[in-house]
Amino acid sequence: MSYFYGIYLTNNRISAALDIVRFLAEPDSLRFCHITMRGPYSQKLPDNWVQEQNKRFSADLSVELSGTGSFFEGSQNTVFLKVKLGRLESLVHKPDFKGGLAHITLYDGKDRWLAEQILTLLYRYDFHFSLPVSGLELIRKKSPLAENYIKEHEPFFSMYQNILGSSVDIMSAHKINREARISAIESILDAMFTKYFSNLETYNPPAIRDLFSDFAMPNGRRY
Repeated sequence: MSYFYGIYLTNNRISAALDIVRFLAEPDSLRFCHITMRGPYSQKLPDNWVQEQNKRFSADLSVELSGTGSFFEGSQNTVFLKVKLGRLESLVHKPDFKGGLAHITLYDGKDRWLAEQILTLLYRYDFHFSLPVSGLELIRKKSPLAENYIKEHEPFFSMYQNILGSSVDIMSAHKINREARISAIESILDAMFTKYFSNLETYNPPAIRDLFSDFAMPNGRRY
């Protein structure tokens, strides 16, 4: 078993909105949006070391979103928000992914069409702002939507119901077709983020994607 450490968004409304987007894209479980900072490790890091690092960086617990990105290579279909870590960059230690781009994953699945539709949507919104984050902590496993989990993460479930008009249910979400999922994701984005259009940040179909350096394909899977 491998262990990874990361930081989580602490703005409950922004975090809930992004968590809902990821759930709608991959409704098999609930994943909390995070930025992977360290790992993999074969065992957990000592608690006192983690606490020491968090104390050291206690005045720097914020990151800056810097737009939307993607990794499309072979069977990989990953869509994410780019992140600038500032001083927290010195906490990063990912020997298997040296030089990797700090990011918040919103989709990482097998469906290229769905990934491209989500990416197209994201480029319509302004993801250039700062957000507070937690200290370094063990990345949580994917979680089933059990009743006790609903109570523990109320912002996610109340926002889902208020904006989409239904309660969260994995079985029902799986039955929603891809077009309806995209429509639901757009509703969340419309409610929570500023919409804008920029000729410099418009997603292009695969046939002309290589004309833009922002979409240069990585050599191998990236994290």
